[in-house]
Amino acid sequence: MTLWMVRLCRLLCAIAVFGGACGCVGRSTLREADRPTSRPVGDLGHGYFEERIEAFVVPPAGWKLDPPKLSEDHAHFVWISPEGGTAYGVIYFRVPMIAALIPNGKFLHERALGGFIDQYAKDQGTATLVESTWDDDRNAMRFIAEGGLYRIRTILSVRERSGWAVYAGTLLSKPTVASDLKVAELSRETTRVGLDAEGGAESAMEMLKKVLPGE
Repeated sequence: MTLWMVRLCRLLCAIAVFGGACGCVGRSTLREADRPTSRPVGDLGHGYFEERIEAFVVPPAGWKLDPPKLSEDHAHFVWISPEGGTAYGVIYFRVPMIAALIPNGKFLHERALGGFIDQYAKDQGTATLVESTWDDDRNAMRFIAEGGLYRIRTILSVRERSGWAVYAGTLLSKPTVASDLKVAELSRETTRVGLDAEGGAESAMEMLKKVLPGE
C-alpha cells in the first residue's frame, strides 16, 4: 500500500508551507533518559517511542507498517489495516523559524491548516475541508478533509519549530470498515507527541480511558 505513503507524505508535509519551506527533521525534543519504554496500551496495541517522529505511537495490533518515508523535510510512519483500506499515520515535520515567533494557539494552527488545504487541492485537483474544530485540551486543530483518493481525520499540532499530523485515513474508493476506522481513531487519540510523549503508555492509557469509558 505504498500509495498511502507517496501521496499523503507530500500532502501532509505541505502543512509547513504556511510559513515557507519545510526545514530539516531534527533530533528528538526528549532527552534519551526521558524517553518512555515500550509497553502495551490496553488491547489496542504495543506502544513505543519512535524518535524519528518524536512521538509515542500505538500501532493497532496486527496492522502492517509500510516502509517509513524519511527525507530532509519530514518523517512519515503509517500502519495499514489487514483489509487495506484504513490507515493510522504520524507525520513529523519541521516548520519555519517564523512560526516559533507566532503565539502557539488557534491562529497559528489555522494558518497551518489553510496551507494544507491549499496544497491538498493542488495535488488532488480538489479538496474539501469537511470540518475543523479547535481542541483546547490538546492545543491542537482537529479537522476532516476529503480530496481525490482519501478522507483523512487529523489532529494537527505545532510546537515551536516542530509539527505533527496524526491521522486516521480511509480510501474513498473502498467501503469504510467501521471497526478498522474506530481502531485507527483510537490509535490517533492515544498518540503522544513532543514533550507529551514522555508520559508514554501511562499517558496513552489515560487518554484511552477518556475515549473508552469503562476501560
